[in-house]
Amino acid sequence: VTLAYETVNPFSDIDADTLEGQAVLYLYEKGVVKGYPDGTFQGENEINRIEVLKMLLEASDQSISEALASKAGTLSDLATDQWYSKYVGFALDEGVISGYPDGTFRPLNTINKVEFLKMFNQSFDLELNQSYSYIDVLEEDWFAQYVGAVEKYDLMLEYSTLYLKPDEKLTRYDVSVALYQYFQATAQ
Repeated sequence: VTLAYETVNPFSDIDADTLEGQAVLYLYEKGVVKGYPDGTFQGENEINRIEVLKMLLEASDQSISEALASKAGTLSDLATDQWYSKYVGFALDEGVISGYPDGTFRPLNTINKVEFLKMFNQSFDLELNQSYSYIDVLEEDWFAQYVGAVEKYDLMLEYSTLYLKPDEKLTRYDVSVALYQYFQATAQ
């Protein structure tokens, strides 16, 4: 891997000579990720829906007001006085998320690829219905409109032109690399 970004590595478990390491360090420098109090990033850990939402909104430089925190209460499994409330309120207000049909958000559920792709596309206001070549994504799938971003921006670590594996769970590294690749492709 050619190093594209150099910064002091604050994480004891990150190898700065890998794509994953470069992604994390880039996002750390932008203030998008912080890591854990023990000095680790724990990139192999699965990432939940609320953590991804925060990362996406922080990465997209949104101006997020505490005033929107009350909107988080419209989803039955979220509170209006938590660290995540302003992010959820903003995301609801901007159409980045809508929650599940049962009125929940399920913030601690590990996010899968297609949930991430919807949030990603909405957070960065990307063009929908871009072309893709995945044989496991049908035109009528609710998430098909978001999938083209994977190929356009080379978002996924385990990139395949045949299979997206829509239900595959994502790790902290996966999300970091997706954001990094997007920023590299768009020179942000």
